[in-house]
Amino acid sequence: MANKIIVDLPLSDICRVVVFRDPFSNDFSLTKEGTITYHNGKFVDSDFSNARMSFPAHKLYRYDKLTVDIAQTLYDNAKVSTDAPLADLIKFIGDNSDITFDERTWFILPHTTKKKLAGKPMKIIFNIGRRDFEYGPDEYEELDVYITPITKESKSVKFSMYIPEFIYDKCMKCNDIDERPKVNYIETESLSSLHKMIDHWSGLAHTVHQLEKEASNAKKVLCISFHSNENATRDGLNHAYLGQEIKTDFSFCVAYQTKTNRLFSYKKYQTGMGSTEKGIKGVIDSEIKGYKNFISNSYKPTAIIDWTEERENYLLMLENQFRILSNNLNVFLKDLNEEKLMQLINSNTKLLN
Repeated sequence: MANKIIVDLPLSDICRVVVFRDPFSNDFSLTKEGTITYHNGKFVDSDFSNARMSFPAHKLYRYDKLTVDIAQTLYDNAKVSTDAPLADLIKFIGDNSDITFDERTWFILPHTTKKKLAGKPMKIIFNIGRRDFEYGPDEYEELDVYITPITKESKSVKFSMYIPEFIYDKCMKCNDIDERPKVNYIETESLSSLHKMIDHWSGLAHTVHQLEKEASNAKKVLCISFHSNENATRDGLNHAYLGQEIKTDFSFCVAYQTKTNRLFSYKKYQTGMGSTEKGIKGVIDSEIKGYKNFISNSYKPTAIIDWTEERENYLLMLENQFRILSNNLNVFLKDLNEEKLMQLINSNTKLLN
């Protein structure tokens, strides 16, 4: 369905809200598996499906069904204080997107109530890593495990538990959104799987904490990428010589480098076309809020040097020279024909000026 606007925004480090508006449909629903459907659940929405966006343990609300209580619980779960939750939520979405609020606007929000786990709780000791997420001896704690009743006709038993809040909240700060837990509980068919999942989430929480700790002591650097080459080109049929192809690429950015050589930036560029950024476009500076955007290990600049204002200003000047050259090439060589070429020759045009 065309013209759908989807906005995915962080209300806090541990809570995201998704809002969408579709002018051609007004009967969306959310399956138990977290799939957005329409026409009474007959069809899967292609925009969300193609973007691989699903929302298990979420609820779908039409804008006019959103209440102050729902918004308040959302802010409570996000651990953000507010005196006017519904008004603040609408303002937050409006300030950060092009969403229009009417009966065709929908909110996808995390469950506003804690899921009730099936069965009776039993205290079982778990390795929870460390509450301070530092290195050292692991800590163990008795946690409630819910076990479904066993009868003569039982064919399986379900074990479930809530992820300890301090672990869950830290995991929800993971820079990779896909790595974050989708729900705040674990459900399995074996007790050993519960232990494995708690180990997994406590391990992720430790990693997130250590990365945050490294980032607090990171140094400011300049990442510079420059690539230039010239190659002979040929036709693919009979290998006729087609001339020399000259390519030059230049870019630089200000980043921060940890002692383990991880890079991050406080700036983020969004096109407005991605599944998690529709409605927000351009370069966003989040340094005041302290939001760090870690850079993937696949990014390999040709040079990383310590930042100084003088060096950054020089690179900005160099960047502008490349921009002038590019603009000149575009002005003089675009739509080139015999008449235009002769004008360039007769006027002795120099593209590097």
